[in-house]
Formats: sequence, C-alpha cells, structure tokens
Amino acid sequence: HRSACGALFDLIMTSEISISETNHALSDRSASERVDWALAQFPGAVVLSTSFGIQSAVLLHMVGTRKPK
Repeated sequence: HRSACGALFDLIMTSEISISETNHALSDRSASERVDWALAQFPGAVVLSTSFGIQSAVLLHMVGTRKPK
C-alpha cells in the first residue's frame, strides 16, 4: 500500500503540472478557491498538514466542509 504523499509525488513528477505555473495561476485566488482547485485536481489524493493553530482551524474547517472524509 503506497502512501498518499508518494502517490502525489509521482503524479506531480509524471504529469504536466508545473508548480511555478500553478502558483502563478492561483496567486490571485481566494483560499476557498485554492482548496476547491486542489480537491478537483487531486481527487482522493489530498493530504492536509497543519500546526493546529488559529489559521489551521480555519483551513481544516474549509477543507472539511468541502470534502468531509
């Protein structure tokens, strides 16, 4: 069983996804639009890591309401 991070790394390395192009394309998007983009781009392969601080709680809520499991 492969880890989600390993699968995501392989996806990025073997696809036409450019990190710099993606950063540029998402730079003017809201946080919720960026979350929606990630969930659509990587269905079933999204991993969220936080420090569980105040801002993290907002991000966890944002992702949790869009992708409950």
